[in-house]
Amino acid sequence: MPFTRSARPSSSACAGSRRIARPPGPGSRCTAISAAATCSSAPTACAASSTGSSPTPATRPRTSAGCARPPGEVGGFGAIDDLLGAYGAAGGDAVDRERVHWWQVYATVKWATICALQASTHLNGLTRSVELAAIGRRVCESEWDLFALLGVTPPADGREPVAAAGPTSPFGRPTAAELVEAVREYLDGVMEGGEGAARFEARVARNALGVVERELRLGPSLAAAHAARLAALGFADDAALARALRAGELDGDWAAVAPALAASARDQLAVANPSYLPAANA
Repeated sequence: MPFTRSARPSSSACAGSRRIARPPGPGSRCTAISAAATCSSAPTACAASSTGSSPTPATRPRTSAGCARPPGEVGGFGAIDDLLGAYGAAGGDAVDRERVHWWQVYATVKWATICALQASTHLNGLTRSVELAAIGRRVCESEWDLFALLGVTPPADGREPVAAAGPTSPFGRPTAAELVEAVREYLDGVMEGGEGAARFEARVARNALGVVERELRLGPSLAAAHAARLAALGFADDAALARALRAGELDGDWAAVAPALAASARDQLAVANPSYLPAANA
């Protein structure tokens, strides 16, 4: 669902979103120029410039092919076109499908920003919370939803992420990933015996450890692929790409940039929440 997701202000999240513009009138479109700290989030928000000006005319057409989206955009079980049709049949005014699409994009960016703020509350020490911390890794869900809304498909490179090799010298076994796995299994037992808030927090902690475990195993391989994509675009790091996106320097290169950004969102999901991906990408 592209209405609620999450984030944190770091090298893998929206950090510095600009003011969201009002929805366009019939027939007009807005380009995705929201500023962000990394390559995977900046070009996906319909936003005004930092001065609050109106969005520029769209130059990036939405296509029928894109990141796979789960069925049931309405309440998890219905289609938007069916909803709008039933609304009109019941006597409601006609609803412009393009305006609905704009608000879907807006709500997705809004949720990512909210979750970025929630995670920053933990990171800056104001409220230390495993739940708030874990929310930070869910920004890539919003990024994936945004690329689906924009009709962008990540390149199918056909390569599976390579798990890190055995123990790191001089530490031996259990490896860091195996220790994390052991603690996660312990929390499974805590969760089974707990109730209420304690059970919920144990579940959150267990899921957070799952993220750590996957990053320890897959992180080096995915990081190398990400660096290769940046290099292919002509950038040394995420910050340089983000600056170029903010400055509008890549507005004419959307066809090359967008798939690379979608691939970044996909790879982040492989660590943060692989169940969010369609089977072909998981």
